[in-house]
Amino acid sequence: MGDLTPNFSKEEFLCKCCAKEGINLYLVNALQELRHKLGVPLFVTSGYRCPHNNKDCGGHPRSWHMAGLAADVYSPDPDVDINTIANAAKTIKAFADGQVKPYLHKKVVHLGAYLENASPQ
Repeated sequence: MGDLTPNFSKEEFLCKCCAKEGINLYLVNALQELRHKLGVPLFVTSGYRCPHNNKDCGGHPRSWHMAGLAADVYSPDPDVDINTIANAAKTIKAFADGQVKPYLHKKVVHLGAYLENASPQ
């Protein structure tokens, strides 16, 4: 059980280097909608990133992760690959208006939720 939504906890979105919180609930709610649509668990490999962490992992200088509006996710379900996740994400307004980028080499999907007046451009 999550403490942000039924399936997501704030711990999943903490910065990997400093445990700083900074995730936007608009993103988390969109991820919950995606999880419900797919009917399978989704795991977050990267949520909020502080500027130091973002630089260390090679993130874009204006990464949506630093605004708390992006997460990299995958499903442990062998029947749900990253293309399935990406295609489902494109049907959710937050991601259709934002970013959906499957990273085959990392086996994750980068999902950026567009929030007017908040998303880095």
